[in-house]
Amino acid sequence: MPPDTKACKACGEPLPSPPSTPLAYSSPTGSPDAPPPPSTSQVARIGWISLIVLAAVFNLLYRLLVFKKLEQTAALFIGLPLLISLAIVLAPSPRSVTGLIMKVITLALCFSGLLLGEGAICILFLAPLAYIVGLVIGIIADVNRPRRANTEKPRRSPPVLLAIILPFLGIAALEGTSPALSFPRHESVTATLAVPLSPTTVRHRIARPPSITTPLPLWIRSGFPQPVASSGHGLAIGDRRTVRFAGGEGKPGDLTMEVIASSPDSVTFRAVSDSSHIAHWLAWESTTVSWHETQSGHTEVSCTIRYERLLDPAWYFAPAQRTGVSAAATHLIRMLTAP
Repeated sequence: MPPDTKACKACGEPLPSPPSTPLAYSSPTGSPDAPPPPSTSQVARIGWISLIVLAAVFNLLYRLLVFKKLEQTAALFIGLPLLISLAIVLAPSPRSVTGLIMKVITLALCFSGLLLGEGAICILFLAPLAYIVGLVIGIIADVNRPRRANTEKPRRSPPVLLAIILPFLGIAALEGTSPALSFPRHESVTATLAVPLSPTTVRHRIARPPSITTPLPLWIRSGFPQPVASSGHGLAIGDRRTVRFAGGEGKPGDLTMEVIASSPDSVTFRAVSDSSHIAHWLAWESTTVSWHETQSGHTEVSCTIRYERLLDPAWYFAPAQRTGVSAAATHLIRMLTAP
């Protein structure tokens, strides 16, 4: 018996030698033909390619929405992030879908500023909604992914929870695309401020052009168009005021208001035209300023601004615009009563 042949200790017969051919690769799930998992470099390469391609798609879809005049609707603020998030979920992706979605949205927002010429305010409007939609889709997708590569739990495609929430997000993305899919847009905001002036002095100052030297609130100076010039005077029917806005986003433009009602203690202006960039977000309708003397000898001035909201979805932009217009009404009182 050859020296390298092993024998059975009980009967002395030689034992069969092991096969000389190498064993086939067996995956953790038991399938001999399954390829090995992708390497870290392959996953990183897929991630970067996905980032670049999806960011480019983001900008192309944005241009399409602008061309169709839907850039102020929920189709941009909800629908576009939803499509990008779904594309990431359905495509080959690294370990964390949520992380990749956040990276793509961040890169797309940066591209929006660099390539599309959008200002900081528009990107600031879009960013919270984009991140919210992406975060919801990403978390749902990650929860339904296998925790380990060797798990035997099959991946559900599409995830049940994702299939439930998609119709709601899809319907939300249609808000504003037509009048039938829009919530009420007309808003009214009132601000009141007591000034150490007599009612006669208040009326005299309101009859002059608004003072543009009044210090602006910080939020207006953070990127919104600012008043840089004003003209017009009088409180008679037909008298006009024109305020020029410049800086921030968009080209300089003028807001023109006309007196449509006047009394000894109130005046109402109607918006005639607005060529400033503010008209991209809301449409001014009328402004009523009223005043009366208080017991302390001061004058309480109230300013009521009526406008039409032009941005969707309403649950997000309506409260934000009411807050902003309320602060603008308070500042307008200061402008009208400034020395």
